[in-house]
Amino acid sequence: MKILHTSDLHLGHTLYSYDRLLEQKDCLRQIESIIKEQKPDAYIICGDIYHTTSPQNSAQEMLISHLLKAHSIAPDMSIIVTAGNHDSNKIEITDPLWNLVGVSIIASIKRNILEGEENEAFYQALYTRHIHTVKKNSEPIGYVIAIPHCYPGNFPVVAAGLSRQDRQKEFIKLLMQEVERLNTNNLPVIVMSHTAVRPAGEGKLQAVGQDLDIIGGIDMISEADFGEGYDYVALGHIHYPQNISDKMRYSGAPLPVSFDENFQHSVSLVTIDKHGDQPKIDAIDIVNKMPLITIPSQSPNNREQSLPWNEAEVVFRNMDKNKKCYVRLNITDDGNIPVAAKDVAARIPEECGLKAKFCLINRVRIKNDEDRGAEDRVRITTAELGRTSPIELAMLYLNDIKQGLDQDTINLLKETISEVESTQE
Repeated sequence: MKILHTSDLHLGHTLYSYDRLLEQKDCLRQIESIIKEQKPDAYIICGDIYHTTSPQNSAQEMLISHLLKAHSIAPDMSIIVTAGNHDSNKIEITDPLWNLVGVSIIASIKRNILEGEENEAFYQALYTRHIHTVKKNSEPIGYVIAIPHCYPGNFPVVAAGLSRQDRQKEFIKLLMQEVERLNTNNLPVIVMSHTAVRPAGEGKLQAVGQDLDIIGGIDMISEADFGEGYDYVALGHIHYPQNISDKMRYSGAPLPVSFDENFQHSVSLVTIDKHGDQPKIDAIDIVNKMPLITIPSQSPNNREQSLPWNEAEVVFRNMDKNKKCYVRLNITDDGNIPVAAKDVAARIPEECGLKAKFCLINRVRIKNDEDRGAEDRVRITTAELGRTSPIELAMLYLNDIKQGLDQDTINLLKETISEVESTQE
């Protein structure tokens, strides 16, 4: 079975008020070309389809056109879409209609608190909703267990006496056991999930441009929570493409959503011959028509490289006139930045005939000996504030004043914010 794995499309994302519609459409066009060339049996999108829970009409139309195009290219291909923490569960309302063209959209995990969740009828409803059979020529060739984003406390209680922390693990185990019962022909088993996974052993999750401690209000879970019995776990949520193990991978976001995500973006093509075989994983690069450029360029080991204002201005003015890109200036905060620097930079593209789009000036503070000897305090720019969630602000503040929150309180705060946001929709 061959699977095309992607996630974190963030359709509708704007960059400092710039509409990214054209580059996002081009990204989806590239994915459609990959489908045409590679002919996968399943195309899975692991969450954060949209950038906001209330996406613009243009973003919704973009997704509709993309899914219909993908189906027209490969009519027998299964398309499975799960929601991420940026998505509303309302995206699954049209799932019955999408089923007519081979698309399944799963955006929530149902509960049955009144009647209880430890019964066969409830289990069967979960199996139907979350276990998908991939077929070729009407014959089963594999199984996909689809798990949308869900806060730990909101998973069903599928066994007596389960703690909040164990609900997700037992939920996955229940679905795995059902797939094992169905899988009499040793077909590949795929799990798709939108979450942050802690690698086993000494491994470290790489999240370039993302803060692992407060990222998106999602608790980090253990690799072991997925149990056994799968051949590949397709992950979403972390934008940096990477293997968590030889059977577990983040495909990463196909386009960057911030200047700090200055790495090669891609989608993943996964081939598994039969259950128990090692998956063959290939990354297929996605070319961004409008790259995000920082002046001066940033190395992976030093993301605070900067130039004095007068030097950065010269570099910006002398950019390749035909280079279509977004530009951020990292300016050394040496006391010599003109008050009107932002306005001057904003006029440069027009004055110099550049196709680049100016976004922001990022002030990089120089630390003196006194600063290095003292404990740093959190500083956040106005631009960063606009991109920071309530939970992130709370965590930054509490860390800054050397106080903290226990994990239960953090989880409660995350769930409260989530409920407020759902009410506001």
